[in-house]
Amino acid sequence: PRRLPGQAHRAAHLMRRASFAVGAICLVASALAAHADDTPARAAEALATVEKFGAALASGDREGVLASLAPDVVILEHGGAEMSREEYAGHHLDGDVEYLKEIKVRTVDRKVIAGADRVVVLTRTESSGQYGGKPVASRGTETLVLEHRGSLWVIVHVHWSSGKSG
Repeated sequence: PRRLPGQAHRAAHLMRRASFAVGAICLVASALAAHADDTPARAAEALATVEKFGAALASGDREGVLASLAPDVVILEHGGAEMSREEYAGHHLDGDVEYLKEIKVRTVDRKVIAGADRVVVLTRTESSGQYGGKPVASRGTETLVLEHRGSLWVIVHVHWSSGKSG
């Protein structure tokens, strides 16, 4: 190939780089647009898993609770940590189920932050009732992180915290 003189060579080189950059930007933009189109549907699927998880906890359905959790879920609550689904099943699941049999939990608000394969659900709650003969009136927060694994959305992280109302 014939070499172009000084400035013409640099201009041709810059044009090739600019064409490559424009092509790369178009490719990334089309990939993002494809994901953006299905993000609301994916968020709704993940939120359905959150609803099933909450209903299973409230009704005492251990299998339903565990099916919503990834095997490697990390659960943080009041300074403690359970580093797997099996650890949660062996330590606090039964206590959580017993507590929720006696306590009414109302969702105050919920925010969903959705990505292609990961969704974060932030929930604020108010709880009331009696547990262990003592009145309960508290506000709570729940952070759930879900990942799309295979054909399912599973919860990979849970963080619960609560404090007294008012």
